[in-house]
Amino acid sequence: MGLLGYFSKDQREQRTFDRHQKRVLRRTRAKDERMDDSILFLADLGSEEALYVLLRRFDNTIKSESMDRFEKEMIHDILVEKGATAIPPIVQFLGASENVTWPIQALRKITTEDHVVEQLVAVLAVENTKDTFKPDKKARLLELMADHKDPRIPPVAVGALKDFDETVRYGAVECLFEQGDDVAREPLLTLLTDEDEESQRIKKRILEGFIKVGWTVKGFRKAVEELLASHQWVDRQGTIKQRGDQG
Repeated sequence: MGLLGYFSKDQREQRTFDRHQKRVLRRTRAKDERMDDSILFLADLGSEEALYVLLRRFDNTIKSESMDRFEKEMIHDILVEKGATAIPPIVQFLGASENVTWPIQALRKITTEDHVVEQLVAVLAVENTKDTFKPDKKARLLELMADHKDPRIPPVAVGALKDFDETVRYGAVECLFEQGDDVAREPLLTLLTDEDEESQRIKKRILEGFIKVGWTVKGFRKAVEELLASHQWVDRQGTIKQRGDQG
């Protein structure tokens, strides 16, 4: 085959790839249209580029909820089947996309818990530095971290306590109490006693957490006492107590 023949073959293969890519990523569908053949074509290629296209399908939601879930489950299973080959495109996608749940579910079945935590921490650390008004990704990362207990999680969750979004800050508080690492004690007390923090549910959750885990309020006692309800107090050891089960 001459040089022109090779170029023609490459061009044909690229056109075929592009056609299947467009089909998989198209948001609108003809009635009863199925993507199985295009999904399987890309799966059979098995390249990192092809798997990344499949991952991008997680960013789309089609009208048929049953078909949408079927295709996403299918892609999830393909990624798991590909094993280590799927890890680089998954890592790339986690950094680029707002949708992290499906990729993390696949990654958990492919690799070790240590590696999953490494990725969750790395992605949230980057997200914490972004000046963005799209907080959903950070909130979901914090939720996913709740399935793990690891010393790498508290420092990056502490960073989310300063987020502009109340849901993210609340998620960070929840995550830190789930971890139970007292490295979070002072940052949580700082947030609790911050006059600029307007969220009462966050302050209530912090107080509840301190009562449950028994951390002291050392260094913040006076400011904390001003926030306590009538049935709550700080004892001699500096821990918050309350009478009965009152809220």
